[in-house]
Amino acid sequence: MNIFSEIYGTYFRIAARLLENEVTDEKTVHETVLREGFRDSVLFMPQKLIPSGEDWGLFRWGNNNMLRRITKKVPVKVLTKLQKMWLKAKLSDPRIRLFLEDDVIENLKEELADVKPLYRHEHFRLTDRHADHDDYSDEKYIANFRAALDAVKKRKIVDISFMSGHGKRVSGRFVLLKIEFSPKNGKFRAYCYRLSNDKIKNSGLINIGRIDTITDTERIFRTPVSMDDYFSSRKCSAPAVIRVTNERNGVERFMLEFAP
Repeated sequence: MNIFSEIYGTYFRIAARLLENEVTDEKTVHETVLREGFRDSVLFMPQKLIPSGEDWGLFRWGNNNMLRRITKKVPVKVLTKLQKMWLKAKLSDPRIRLFLEDDVIENLKEELADVKPLYRHEHFRLTDRHADHDDYSDEKYIANFRAALDAVKKRKIVDISFMSGHGKRVSGRFVLLKIEFSPKNGKFRAYCYRLSNDKIKNSGLINIGRIDTITDTERIFRTPVSMDDYFSSRKCSAPAVIRVTNERNGVERFMLEFAP
């Protein structure tokens, strides 16, 4: 059984996005499909949206070669019962407070008061997981996480002071590229570049739980960066050659550890 209905798939989502505006144009259609669709979506989807002999009938031609939607109102998203059950289960996850304000969570709980959760956390038994995971309910941690997430989304330059894994106090100016969650450690960490005179000095990794302060400099990092460049910068100059024997079931344990 699928948790999410296909009506919220990529093609439906693109069409709904375009139907949010009463009037659009061919350029917007192509750009939206290219940005939000699959690699091959642009080969056929614009032809289905732009009025022709075999289109989906969602738009009609208007004045000045503009496309006008046939619907009077913006498409409404309706949640299925199964989706509501899934959402109710997610609200019991302590990490939800990192992404949603408390009043939003309370409103959702009220709306879903009569809905049974799809699952409960006590249904899962986790093994090989460290006990010293991040404290997701700590107000300081929540504030630092939200500031870091906002910096990632908007590519802000931020000043961060944190304690390194070696117990040393580190302070500097950074641009955060991506936040990742480690299920094994139960910790969020941020991939980042350290800056000097607004130029990349070196790359690093900061655990959100070790951050003392994170301050927005109200400046944006304009230099194009990518995660591929980031990981390339952290590779050793010489590759490591590892020999694995089957002692203590070593081969299977090695593959399980490094499969990701």
